Amino acid sequence: MSRDIHYFPPTRANRDILSGLRPGPVQTFDKPEIVDGPDVVITDLKYIGSYNWTNHATPTMIVPGSPPIWRERPLPFTVPPDPNSVFIEADAHWLPMTPLYPLLRAVDIVAEETADPVDWRSVDLVTDRNCLRNLLRWCGGGGNKPRDFRIDMQLAGRRTVLFSRFVTKFTEGTSAIQPTYGFSFERESTMHASGCENSISHARIVKYNLSGMKLVVRFEVDACLASPRPRAESSAEVDDLASTMSNLRVSSSAHSAAHSGGVGINMQSPADEPRIIRAGTQVSDDAIIELTTRSVAARMKFRWPDSYPQLFFSQTPHHFLAHHNAGQVREIVKRHVGDPEMWAVEAKAQTGFKKLRQLLKKIQDLVLEAGQDGRLSLVYQKGSLALYERANQDSCLPAQMLERFD
Repeated sequence: MSRDIHYFPPTRANRDILSGLRPGPVQTFDKPEIVDGPDVVITDLKYIGSYNWTNHATPTMIVPGSPPIWRERPLPFTVPPDPNSVFIEADAHWLPMTPLYPLLRAVDIVAEETADPVDWRSVDLVTDRNCLRNLLRWCGGGGNKPRDFRIDMQLAGRRTVLFSRFVTKFTEGTSAIQPTYGFSFERESTMHASGCENSISHARIVKYNLSGMKLVVRFEVDACLASPRPRAESSAEVDDLASTMSNLRVSSSAHSAAHSGGVGINMQSPADEPRIIRAGTQVSDDAIIELTTRSVAARMKFRWPDSYPQLFFSQTPHHFLAHHNAGQVREIVKRHVGDPEMWAVEAKAQTGFKKLRQLLKKIQDLVLEAGQDGRLSLVYQKGSLALYERANQDSCLPAQMLERFD
């Protein structure tokens, strides 16, 4: 039985990558030099939140939600070509001015349920995995050259840098002449978790230490292993929209809630606040899967230098690579990041990781120097990475949400 999935039309117009920036860059970056020293490692990994976006007409999140569950279908099976237009960026689509809002909102809800708040003042960087991969590619790691990208930045509190991914397009087109099958493979090889039947995506948020820099990272999850013993079940109860808005508005205790990781929030307009459905299951770190497809003809073109960082920055342990012939899936190669064959892959990635770690420290210093009123953006175009100032003082998060970093 195939899993129904909903693809949104391009309801938002594309945006210019330089929109809202002051003319001319403040500075351009030189690529970091290769350095000796210890390997870049990730320690203290901790799941802190997750959510699904739904196909509802109004912005609706399921928290904690759940990734699609791997079905383990017998081979071979056939999947149709991907649709002509696929909706790819839910956070920026629903909240173009505050795409980091769902990240913090989901973490707040999970922290409330687990009584385990995040110490936001100790965090150095809040980011999407995509931002780390793009910067790594520019540094010379990650295999492929980056496409043009922009990252809006802001200082929160005394040390935390917020990376807000600036999206120029919200859908991704496919070719009828050379069809792809990746989205359809995800749909046909997984099933929705209970309570998440109307989901279009699942985002996971983790916290970890990247060789001395404390990061909070959001990333999309393709699938997870089925588990007979879920770690925590939510009530699967839908919050009434009016009740949700009431809970979000600032109360007399909002200041203390913001400092402790609570949910006392008031966005600029109630219409901006997503509806919350409390449903789904918190999934353990060792169950997360990255799904990839290659045609049989192109199976030798699969390159770990670009794919491994995707696993590394999210600490995703499982990688399933499906080989297909015009959509007929004949083989699925399953790897675990701890397999001996992956040791050499990780070792080769270290040069790029070390350069990226240098770059992140330099970027943090620049944002700290600009202060809380600074509005800076990184823009990669035509092979050059440059720093720009934004023309307005718009914040990437509501003021009450920023208080937790002070």
